[in-house]
Amino acid sequence: MNNNPLSGATGNCTWQLAGPADNYTLLVSGTGAMKDYAFDALPPWHPHRDAITTLLVADGVTSLGDLTCKDCTRLLSVSLPSTLARVGRWAFSGCSSLRAVDLPATLDVIDAFAFCCSGLHSVVIPDSVTHVASYAFWHSALRDLTLGRSNVIISDAAFSACPYLAVVTNHNPDPSSFFFPFLTPDVTVRERVGSRDRLLRVPAASLAAYRVVGEWRHFGAIEAIPDDDPSPPQHP
Repeated sequence: MNNNPLSGATGNCTWQLAGPADNYTLLVSGTGAMKDYAFDALPPWHPHRDAITTLLVADGVTSLGDLTCKDCTRLLSVSLPSTLARVGRWAFSGCSSLRAVDLPATLDVIDAFAFCCSGLHSVVIPDSVTHVASYAFWHSALRDLTLGRSNVIISDAAFSACPYLAVVTNHNPDPSSFFFPFLTPDVTVRERVGSRDRLLRVPAASLAAYRVVGEWRHFGAIEAIPDDDPSPPQHP
């Protein structure tokens, strides 16, 4: 019996490791949700995590399972389908080489710890997202964050302890539409970019409102979003 298989089933989907043994592509295909894994029941491809550099998820897959790519430290490229509605807990936790991910306009939930301790430098939250769960991007390498126009629920510490986060672009015209607690200090992490050094960009008509509401007012600078700045993808 092969204790470290290179293909198999995962929930309603199938998976396969393709390519040379030191440079695997993890292929996931099917219709429906992947299986959610746990710390005492890790994905069957987890033993190969140090060799996985690419994740390709085919159209039809609706949920990326818990712990899908946890601690895949060489993961560089991720392709997510237009059918995806959920990124599971710890899905990309510890992916220290991952710099960017294009989140599809169908995405609904980014679950707890999904991108925590990852190497992400930039992320755009599509308008379709309704919930960014607790610690989703905690302790990641984010430099800039873009939020859409929808009233997304952002849970406590979703963006806390991101010591390099310098620019937040928020396309929502209503600053009171949700509470945004990422500026709450985390004593376990030295903040390399302090609250007063961060830039907030918002719709021009909402500048005055953002300067007096909630934690938004603590940004060091609040400016209008440039006219040529692209907005996050909208649900088709």
